[in-house]
Parts: sequence; structure tokens; C-alpha cells
Amino acid sequence: MAGSGSVDQHDEVAHVRHAVAANMRRARMSRGMSLRDVSTLTGLSAALLSQIEREVANPTVTALTRIANALDRSEEHTSELQSHHD
Repeated sequence: MAGSGSVDQHDEVAHVRHAVAANMRRARMSRGMSLRDVSTLTGLSAALLSQIEREVANPTVTALTRIANALDRSEEHTSELQSHHD
């Protein structure tokens, strides 16, 4: 079926975006950190961090690395595809 590959790719991107957002928020909250705290540690704006957590923005690898370092996580764990549902 023509065009179905782009739908599958869109679903995969949405799944990754959701996993990154959920894992980032969970890690941040478990450490008692605000978006401003993470912003200070990463040099990224609190607005961008909020957009990532709300699945509005697609973070770059550089941004993911900064976030992972600030949250003392590996970027591999931050973007793992199997998110744990609360």
C-alpha cells in the first residue's frame, strides 16, 4: 500500500517522543527538580524543556545529552522505547 511507510514512521516518531517525554519527566520529578533546575544545569530554556515533556518539541541529540547528564541518566535510558506506565 503506497504511503503506509510514512504512517509507520510517524507512529514510531510519536512513540519515541512519548517515551522521551515520560522518562524525562519521571526522572526529573523523582529527583525533586523543577524545569528551572534542569534549565540551569543544561543551559536549555525551561520553555524548551516543557515543550519536550509535553511532546511538542523534538529534542536534538545534544539537548538529550545535556538533559541526561543533568538528570544523571544515560541518553540511552532517557530515550528507551519501553516507557513504564504509572
